[in-house]
Amino acid sequence: MCPIMLQLVNDGHAKCVDSYGDQKLLRFGACHHKGYNQFWQLTNKGQIRQSAKTFLCVNVDKPRVAIRCTGNPEWVYQEDRTLMNPSTGLCLQPSLKKNNDHFIMAECRGTQWQKWRFHLKELPDFVK
Repeated sequence: MCPIMLQLVNDGHAKCVDSYGDQKLLRFGACHHKGYNQFWQLTNKGQIRQSAKTFLCVNVDKPRVAIRCTGNPEWVYQEDRTLMNPSTGLCLQPSLKKNNDHFIMAECRGTQWQKWRFHLKELPDFVK
């Protein structure tokens, strides 16, 4: 079975969730469809992790969202297409501050900045 890659795209600005390979803070950037830094898996345990060979989990690290595999980070993709963290009751959204490419956790309001689409991709043969 071929692993599944998902690009997580925000409705508010049509940009993708991106790790930029630094394994510290989650950021958003133009969707380029080229690298692992924009490919994610949503597991049956509610974890969002970097797919394929780098298994990184998305954890809540107030006030920004960091990338670490500590604890048991859980996310619920809700019917309104928001990503909610049950332990905090807050939703993932990009920071709305000018020139800031990071994410924050905010009260779930279902705004365009909190709505997400998963774009499905398949891994190329050379990484299977």
